[in-house]
Amino acid sequence: MSQTTFDLAVLRSFVACMDLGSFAKAADRVGRLTSAVSAQIRKLEEQAGTALDRDLTRVGPVL
Repeated sequence: MSQTTFDLAVLRSFVACMDLGSFAKAADRVGRLTSAVSAQIRKLEEQAGTALDRDLTRVGPVL
């Protein structure tokens, strides 16, 4: 079975986005630019093979 390895910095950014409900606030928390956090979330989506809900109110596939 093949396993996907997730980058810890990407996961930290994702958790910050979910906790704070904002890419800008998450970027401030993790010490990155908002555009960098957005790019990290896109990377996570690619690695996970699914789109994450961009309204930050819930996590899951976009239907």
